[in-house]
Amino acid sequence: MNVIVGLSNLMEHELDNPQKMREYIQKIQTSSNHLLGLINDVLDMSKIESGENRMNIETFDLTEQIREIDMLIYAKYRFVITDNGIGMKKEYLEHIFEPFSRQENSVTNRVQGTGLGMAITKNIVDMMSGIIQVESEEGIGSTFEVIFEFRIDKEKEKSSPAQPRKNEINSGESDILKGKRFLCAEDKELNAEILKALLEMEGAECEICTNGEEIVERFADVREGEFDAILMDVQMPLMNGYEAARAIRSGTNPLGRTIPVIAMTANAFADDIQQSLVAGMNAHISKPMDMGVLRKTVVKVISETPQTPMVVRIAGTKEIPKPRR
Repeated sequence: MNVIVGLSNLMEHELDNPQKMREYIQKIQTSSNHLLGLINDVLDMSKIESGENRMNIETFDLTEQIREIDMLIYAKYRFVITDNGIGMKKEYLEHIFEPFSRQENSVTNRVQGTGLGMAITKNIVDMMSGIIQVESEEGIGSTFEVIFEFRIDKEKEKSSPAQPRKNEINSGESDILKGKRFLCAEDKELNAEILKALLEMEGAECEICTNGEEIVERFADVREGEFDAILMDVQMPLMNGYEAARAIRSGTNPLGRTIPVIAMTANAFADDIQQSLVAGMNAHISKPMDMGVLRKTVVKVISETPQTPMVVRIAGTKEIPKPRR
């Protein structure tokens, strides 16, 4: 925060120096990402310690996961990750999973960090009934071993056709937003301005509604082909994003059954994501918005959205059609 405030003050005196401005902006972005990571880590740790964090049990393609995370795998779902970094002292290994714990030396003191990463990792592994172990030697490197037991979805194995590789799905994704039109719900004026500018930089267009009621009323008159997807803020006055998504899915406009709806929120916990899906949304992205993540999400929801919806029951409402996930 000190870096962000300090550099913001310096920028006021360097408005006519583009090189300095670029340098300051890059440093502010780096510090902002670090601050955001720190806040998220603290919130994650707080939820885990309070017992509020939930684990979602979902099927996944283990082979595809291994392709994405270059690591060694052995029998019984044993994951081993080895590095040749600076290593750790044996005395510190007893404290590695403690919150806010970091080995103090001349190297680590120059690297930004919160000391929460391994504590969060240990808690998540415990929640999944797994085991995590670490061996390390200073000056040589570290080896982490994680062991999980996963239930095999035999029905999925029988019925699932071979899936294309991720890089095949994502080909041409860099300009996926170009020409797209989004109907957006965002109650904060500055956030709406930033969202609009980011989408326009990608060659996309958007129409902003300032609360949940407004976007529901606007969608009632939407014509086929007018919008490609909805970007839905969650925390809004009058009607929140969950309620607005339910209203659109069950509304009089039949397009509401199939149009992709993407939640936008600063809440990135598993139960927040689950709430978005239960409300009828197709996906969830965290604020501040990363355009790379939005591109990938748009590719995913568009490829998965069918022409004919399936029917699901949302608690507290009548049965409504929802796009197949």
